Amino acid sequence: MKTPLGDFKYNLWQFLLAAFPITFCKEFTGEQLHFIFLIQSAMLSGGQLDIEMGRGSGKTSIIECAAIWGLLYEHSYYTVIVGRRLNDDAIDILKSIVLHVKYNKNLYMMNKDLFLRISGKGCIQLNDRFIEGKGINCFFAGMHKHADDGQVIRPDFVFIDDIACLSLSPVRKAKYEKVLQEQVFALGGPNSPISAISTKTRGH
Repeated sequence: MKTPLGDFKYNLWQFLLAAFPITFCKEFTGEQLHFIFLIQSAMLSGGQLDIEMGRGSGKTSIIECAAIWGLLYEHSYYTVIVGRRLNDDAIDILKSIVLHVKYNKNLYMMNKDLFLRISGKGCIQLNDRFIEGKGINCFFAGMHKHADDGQVIRPDFVFIDDIACLSLSPVRKAKYEKVLQEQVFALGGPNSPISAISTKTRGH
């Protein structure tokens, strides 16, 4: 996709700088660059990767904008963002993504046909691709969307944003892990491994 701002289909780092210069106005740290590389690798090549980062490291902002990159360049057709507090965390991220897109002239320069649609409380649509937010306590089995041509689309990428913390009881941690293994990582459907990035705040 050649644009006045360059071709960023395979370069998430440069995309973030070009599309969101206000959000990422400071030079990325080594830790942030490593996180960006992991997301890019998982979106382009697949895999399920974990990363631990410091508080205030900007990981949620990177997740929000990386999700846009994935859909804009068709690396993902259906991304799911999983938060910890029921739907609150995930819905807050979706609201932020809407703002990132709605008032961002840089994105529209990259794709003049880009359109944004609010598709229910916990889902937004960019062109014919989807981002949906859910809390870890929600039910995940059977999630799917229908494209405009009627094709069934299943999730193909998951961001798991900081659902674990030291204050969780062993029982709650075991419950969350079971949901991840039996439901979230099975979202792609039978014999379709889903790519995922899971984040944790260091020392939290």
